[in-house]
Amino acid sequence: MLRLRGSWGQHHLPHQTRAPQLRGVDPVVGQAVQHRSPEEEQSPEQELEQTERESIAVVQQWALNWSVEHLWTTDEGKRIALSYFHERGFTDATIKTFQLGYVPDQGNAFATAAIANGFNPDMLEKAGWIKRREDGTPWDFFAGRVTFPILGLSGQPIGFGARTLKSDKKLPKYFNSPESILYNKSRSLYGIYHAKKSIVEQGLCYLVEGYTDVISLHQAGITNVVASSGTSLTEDQVRLIKRYAPTVSILYDGDAAGMKASLRGIDLVLKEGLNVKVVTFPEGEDPDSYAKGHSSSEVKAHLTENAKDFLAFKAELLMADSGNDPVKKAAAIHEIVESVSLVPDLVLRSLYIQQCSSLLQVNEQAPDQRDEQVLRKQYRKKLGGDAAPTEERLAADIAAPQPTVEDLGTTPQERDLLRMLLSYGHERIMVPIQAEDGSTTEEESSVAELMFELLAVDDILFDDVLFREICRITATPATSAPPWMRSATSVMNRKVGAPPRSTYSRRSTY
Repeated sequence: MLRLRGSWGQHHLPHQTRAPQLRGVDPVVGQAVQHRSPEEEQSPEQELEQTERESIAVVQQWALNWSVEHLWTTDEGKRIALSYFHERGFTDATIKTFQLGYVPDQGNAFATAAIANGFNPDMLEKAGWIKRREDGTPWDFFAGRVTFPILGLSGQPIGFGARTLKSDKKLPKYFNSPESILYNKSRSLYGIYHAKKSIVEQGLCYLVEGYTDVISLHQAGITNVVASSGTSLTEDQVRLIKRYAPTVSILYDGDAAGMKASLRGIDLVLKEGLNVKVVTFPEGEDPDSYAKGHSSSEVKAHLTENAKDFLAFKAELLMADSGNDPVKKAAAIHEIVESVSLVPDLVLRSLYIQQCSSLLQVNEQAPDQRDEQVLRKQYRKKLGGDAAPTEERLAADIAAPQPTVEDLGTTPQERDLLRMLLSYGHERIMVPIQAEDGSTTEEESSVAELMFELLAVDDILFDDVLFREICRITATPATSAPPWMRSATSVMNRKVGAPPRSTYSRRSTY
C-alpha cells in the first residue's frame, strides 16, 4: 500500500470521528465562522452540521495529498498524468502551485486507501470521491482522471474538478464534486485563492471559463484571473469578485457561440455595479491556447489593447447579426438598453445612454425612453406586479405611424345632451333648490326644464350649428306640445336672447 510521506500524511485519521477541529474560517468564502462560547449549548442538529463540515474538510485535504502523491511518485501517474500536464505546457512549478493530481484507473484504488486509513464511506461519498454499488462496494468517482483542486479563500480544498484522459467521446470530459455542506458551486471561483492578492493590487479581475484557462494565464504572468468552475456565472460569484475589485474583464472564446455566451455574464456583473470590459480572442483561440502560443508580454498586451467597453462589445455583436432588418435592429436596441438599465449609478447610466445612441445611430431620446420603460418594468416586478402600469411612448422618429385623430370639440357631449333631452325630457323629478337666505326646498321639475336651466345659468350654448338649430325649433313648440316641452322652451328662450326672469335668482343644488 502506498504510504503518504511527510506533510502529505499529516491529516491521516485512524477514525473519522477524530477529525481535527478546523474552526475559525469558512473555507468556502473565507469568512469567520461564529462559534458559540462553551457556556452556550449547540443543538444536536448544529453539532451534526459542524461535525460533518469538519469531516468533509479533512477528507478533501487527505484526498488532495493522496492524488498529488500519486501524480509525482507512481509510474502510472508520471507516465500518464504528468506527461499530459507537460503536453498542455504546464511547468512543474505551475503543477505544484495549483496542486494538480491524479487518481489511478484501477476502479477503487482511492476508496481502498481511504477506508484503510479510517475514513467513513459515508463521508467519502458526501465529499464526492466515491460512489457505491447496490451491494455497497465502493468505486472511485474520479478514477483515471487528473484532478484540479478548488480552493476556498483560506486555501482549504473544498471541491475538485477532474478531467478524463481517455479518448472515449461517450465519457464526460469533466466531473465535478457534488455540492456539500462545504462546497457550494455557485459561491466558489476556481483560482480565487491564488488570485485575490493580485486582484486587489490591480483593481481588476479577469474572468474565464475553465480550469486550464486560469492555469495557463497564471503561468503567463496574468495572476489576477479566476474561473466560474465550468458553470454559468452566478450572482454570488460576482459578489465575491466585487469584494476585491471594481472592474471585471470577461475573457471568452473567439467563436460566436463563446462571445454570445458572455452576454448573460455581462448583465450579472452590471447588476452588481461593477465596471465591465470584454476581451475577445482570434477565431479558434481561447485564453488557454492563446497564453500557450504567445509570450507573456504579448498576452498582457492583447488583454490591455483589446479590452472593449461592454456597450461597444454588445452593440457590435448584436448589430452585426441584425444587418439591415429593422425588426432585428429594434430587438437588438431593446436588449442593449436593458443591459444599460441594470447600471445602478444614474450618472454612469446616462453616459451609457449617450454612447448607445451614438453607436446605434438613433436619437438619444429613443434609448433613454426605452431605459425608463425597463426601469418602470423592473420596479413593478420588484413590487410584485401590484403597481399600475404606466403609459409607454416611443420617440417620434422610431415610433410606428399613428392615425390622425379628428378634433370633435364638444360635439359628442352636445349629442349626448340632446339624446337625454329627447329620451328623458318628459320625466318628472324633485329638484332641491337653494334660496337666497340659504334655505333649501324641493320643487318638482321635468328633466328638460332642469337641463336647460342649468345650461342657462352657466351661460352655455351649443357649438354645433345643427344642434343649435334643433334647440331653436324646440324653443317654439306647438300649443299642443306637452307641458315639459313648453316649460323647457321658456327656459331656452331666455337662453337664446329673451330677458331673464326672477326664477334665475334661485340656484339648484345639483
